[in-house]
Amino acid sequence: RRAPLTPTLGRGAQMAGAAVEAKEPRAIIEGAVRGNPDAQLRLGKRYEEGNGVAQNQTEALRLYTEAAEQGLAAAQVLLGQCYAHGQMGLARNEEEAARLYRLAAEQGDTHGQNSLGCCYWLGKGVPLDQRWVGGEDFWAGGRAGPRSRTERSRHQLRAWLGRAS
Repeated sequence: RRAPLTPTLGRGAQMAGAAVEAKEPRAIIEGAVRGNPDAQLRLGKRYEEGNGVAQNQTEALRLYTEAAEQGLAAAQVLLGQCYAHGQMGLARNEEEAARLYRLAAEQGDTHGQNSLGCCYWLGKGVPLDQRWVGGEDFWAGGRAGPRSRTERSRHQLRAWLGRAS
């Protein structure tokens, strides 16, 4: 019998998808040891918060990194946030944060896309580029031109990712 995901697992685990379910710490540990990136993310969050295991940010960071290296978008975003804000003992590194957000964004992860867009908007870790994101043309009320706001936003994201169409 599985309990639904609880808020105590945190935003990172929630970003992994609605199908993520809470498990007993032993099952999560076993999955993490086997290299399951979802389990690594969940166990990392437990270590970060001290939820069912002794709090250990070094171990949490190691698990987040392993999950991100395996391509788990939620872990890439979470690790990117750690770099962006200099959290969990990491030196602030906006370029690394933007790189991780880009990896998640390229997988279609909306949190990664939003975070990467913010990087461009603020010029953090990437060149400042506010076209389409906040320019007058984008926000012109009701004057969407040849594309809707959503289509233009997606077009700009593809341009930032090097796939303009």
